[in-house]
Amino acid sequence: MKYTVESWSISSLIKLYDENKLNLNPPYQRNDIWSLPAKKRLIDTIKKKFPLPNFFLYLNTDGNYEMVDGQQRTRTFLGYKAGLYPDTNKDYIKDSDENYFLNEYKLIIVILSEVSDQKLVVNFYHDVNKFGAKLNRPEILRSEHFENPVQNLIEEISEDEKFKELELFSGASQDRLMDQDFIGELLSIINYGITDKKKHVDTLFIDLKDEPESLNSLTEKFWSTIEIIRVFNNFYPLKQTRYKQKNDFYTLFSFCHKYIKLSEKLFELFYNILVKVDSKIVPSNEDCFAFQNYAFTCVSQSNSKKARDLRLSLLETIMFNQKNDYILEEEEYVNDFEEIMIYFNIKNEELVTLNGYYLLPIEKL
Repeated sequence: MKYTVESWSISSLIKLYDENKLNLNPPYQRNDIWSLPAKKRLIDTIKKKFPLPNFFLYLNTDGNYEMVDGQQRTRTFLGYKAGLYPDTNKDYIKDSDENYFLNEYKLIIVILSEVSDQKLVVNFYHDVNKFGAKLNRPEILRSEHFENPVQNLIEEISEDEKFKELELFSGASQDRLMDQDFIGELLSIINYGITDKKKHVDTLFIDLKDEPESLNSLTEKFWSTIEIIRVFNNFYPLKQTRYKQKNDFYTLFSFCHKYIKLSEKLFELFYNILVKVDSKIVPSNEDCFAFQNYAFTCVSQSNSKKARDLRLSLLETIMFNQKNDYILEEEEYVNDFEEIMIYFNIKNEELVTLNGYYLLPIEKL
């Protein structure tokens, strides 16, 4: 790899982009993530005639450029020139010294060229950004695995309307690829079961890299599980419940995947029960330890295997009760299902029978 150092005006950089000779978003790059205040501060820095850090561009063999480092700053230049936002003094470019900003102020441009292997550019991008915690975990994974079929699958899922309609992530979270990070965790459930934190997500990229049949099977199982949750969402919007939160959704996804062969009627009643008890699952609910404990595991050690198993266990308890002969008044110890019955003042004869299971009656919740 060779490099040269040049001095460019901002207008020269913008001209390259306008002529489609500068790719701001090669596959290893992150999204446009800067906040508006950050963009305004950058504009102020230039107006104060302070220098900016180096820009790194990769010159392809076809004569075009890739932005290796400096994407956020370049996008800020483009937006400011287009009049999309002002500086911190509320001055737009037309109200200030436009010639100084576009032509007189100079950028230090480092041009990388004669690269024997594209991976060298990716490694350079990774090294430049990882110090000082500029890149978050999913951005690092994307840069390291941008040609990996598992990463391609994760990105396809994140862009699919069937997943996006669940509205699990805000726009800002999507910009930082937090949706892709979570998708990796959901795929990990299918391949490895419930695991501790994210330790098995990275393994996916290795285990399935050259296993197209296994990857196709994983994809099919993922969408089959999501389809169940989409039915839930159409019945009652997930975004209006606690189950849109990452820890709760992880548990819900785990349950639906594990018991994917349940009847449609059982799933319908199951979700109806979850919606009804939603507001009761809070850390302050001292009248029902089962709900309180579930809520606690969402805020303490929330992504540990132990906490995840406990939350799944409660959903299983609610769903798969196979007895209706509780003597609630005389027992000193009660299990989670009995405690929930006591909490809602439900009697044995009021339990709903379906497919051999005794479930909580909706009208009593």
